[in-house]
Amino acid sequence: MVQILYNTPTVTYSALTSYKFSGRYLENSFWGGGGGGITNSSCIYLILGFVNSKVFDFMMNAVSATLNFEVGQIGNQKIIDDKRSIDIEKKANENIALSKTDWDSFEISWEFKFNPLV
Repeated sequence: MVQILYNTPTVTYSALTSYKFSGRYLENSFWGGGGGGITNSSCIYLILGFVNSKVFDFMMNAVSATLNFEVGQIGNQKIIDDKRSIDIEKKANENIALSKTDWDSFEISWEFKFNPLV
């Protein structure tokens, strides 16, 4: 049985892509559409870093001969949690902060305060 936990951090992904596999971080797990979500609050940043790596993209291309990524293909991938995991989690957190700062500099962001160029 699949359990969906709402209002928790989630890594989402598109089920269909013609480019590289990529995951996106959502603070609240209200996702939908043709993809899925990975919710594991204890290692969410490690998962985000892993699914956006070249290694994971290579593995996904090896198990999926089409443009479609199935939940089982993603769920069967293994993550080794070792001392390098701290660096991966740190870089994922830095990238989230950079992306949020960039997004919030646009007027269409709900968190927009001012234009950094002015």
